[in-house]
Amino acid sequence: MFLVLLDVSLAAGVAAVIESGRSGLRSLPVLLFVTAAMALGAFLLVERRAAAPLLPADVFGVRRFTGAVAGSLTMNMICNGMLFVTTLSLQVVHRLTPLQAGLTMLPMFVPLAVLPPLVGRWIGRRGPLPAIVSGFAVAAPALGALTLLSSDRPCSPPPS
Repeated sequence: MFLVLLDVSLAAGVAAVIESGRSGLRSLPVLLFVTAAMALGAFLLVERRAAAPLLPADVFGVRRFTGAVAGSLTMNMICNGMLFVTTLSLQVVHRLTPLQAGLTMLPMFVPLAVLPPLVGRWIGRRGPLPAIVSGFAVAAPALGALTLLSSDRPCSPPPS
């Protein structure tokens, strides 16, 4: 039951964001946002009373855990936003095909395939803070370097 509520909340939230971009905050997006909020609230209530919740609420009382989750959530939101915006920029501004844009972005995904086992061991030995700080230290200048791309400097020749 709790997974259904979480799914409804996420689906309604995503649909609300998409619809509000098309039609503004008219009746359908508002209804979807309200549905998402109600389903999320119901999910939290069901989780609080569950014998075996997905994530026990008392773990958020541990400062290190809460800090690690907040840092990881922030970094993931920024990186996923960057992937979305960069892919659009490569296609719209730099006039790459979707395939070319995907291939251009491919090197960014190699570390995602290689590093998790290594970082998992590192976190096991040192805790999450060094890994999170290192991740931010590497990601910040890399994302900053993306701001140097401009529309008058194509990143590759236009498609033929």
